[in-house]
Amino acid sequence: MSNHLGGYIEGGDPHTYMPDIWGYLTIKYGLRSVLDVGCGTGQNLKWFRDYRKSPALGIEGDPTAIAKSILPEITIQHDYTVDKYVPKHSFDLGLCTEFAEHVEQQYEDNWLASLKLCRYVLFSHATPGQDGYHHVNCQETEYWLERFEQNNFSNIESETKILRNTDKLLRAPWCRSTLLFFKNNENL
Repeated sequence: MSNHLGGYIEGGDPHTYMPDIWGYLTIKYGLRSVLDVGCGTGQNLKWFRDYRKSPALGIEGDPTAIAKSILPEITIQHDYTVDKYVPKHSFDLGLCTEFAEHVEQQYEDNWLASLKLCRYVLFSHATPGQDGYHHVNCQETEYWLERFEQNNFSNIESETKILRNTDKLLRAPWCRSTLLFFKNNENL
């Protein structure tokens, strides 16, 4: 495994498994399909498939995670340090949680190209100094707000605040406290 592929947690990362948030967003925004960038072994994708019978696609770079995936039939192996991956169709929701910090800054446009096919994006990030395997792109929230804005996304501030407040109840040591919810300004 290449270092930049980040690694994964066997059985999924409990801090990125957020069915309360997904259910809320799915109902409020009428979400029917999902793209999970950095999907690991597919735990998040499975929720969408089970709950909504949603069309779903996962993108993962780590071959070990893919080999242990619970949904290998809807998981694409792709290394964003090599090139972009642009899915063949659009999605209602893009999930990108605890992924960006594992890929060097110079390759951001590659994975952002995948998310550009999503009407909304739920994103979380590691902050500078946050522990973790191969954390090479830890940024403050302001950085990610600017990067998404450069790619024609708008932060839905009221929703972001609601989603981040869930951390007060559930205390995830990462993920919920940095959640951002974006709307794609392009007409998909």
